[in-house]
Amino acid sequence: MGMYGWHDNSLNAKEVTIGISAAKVALSAPASRLFSAYSTSALTSGAVVSATISQTMTVASSSNQIEVAQFILTSNVKTGTWANAILGKIDYSESGLAHGIAGAICAEIDLPSATAVVRGTYCTWETEINCPTGCNMGGNPIYVNRIAVWGGAETQFDAVGYLFEITGVSSGASSFWYDNQKAAPAVEEFIRVKTPSGVRYLALYNANA
Repeated sequence: MGMYGWHDNSLNAKEVTIGISAAKVALSAPASRLFSAYSTSALTSGAVVSATISQTMTVASSSNQIEVAQFILTSNVKTGTWANAILGKIDYSESGLAHGIAGAICAEIDLPSATAVVRGTYCTWETEINCPTGCNMGGNPIYVNRIAVWGGAETQFDAVGYLFEITGVSSGASSFWYDNQKAAPAVEEFIRVKTPSGVRYLALYNANA
């Protein structure tokens, strides 16, 4: 369909391809899009979803690789002011607000409910950083997580911002979270982490002094 080179896959008319790896569709202007979807809703109840991609696996495997969606930015040249493979954004404009929780990106995983011992490693958020041979950062930083506050009212984040929130866990001496029940200046709480040397515990205090 026009500049987008839209065509049905010959093996299955329900599969749609826009360009191919050997003949990519060139965007002619900054406003050009391979595809766009715009929706609006006045619904006040129920789950309102603009798009769904659902993939169901039906056969057990120990060797396949599964990705429901890929967002790959390839650049053999310098990128500009910023470059994102994925942008998740919620815009509350001037009068919008959240009645409950609002997350620009929600990472959620449902663990198996089987009674048997669960194998494997499960991550709600996995970060991988590839430093190939020859990589020389020259002292430039690499952040696993970077927080940049902006907009003109940064003091609001200063007043009520938190690095993260932990809920739904119970205290235990060898658990993820441990309420040490000690008075200052002793460590009040611990959070369990894993380093190259093994299991370690981050110390938390109940006051900033």
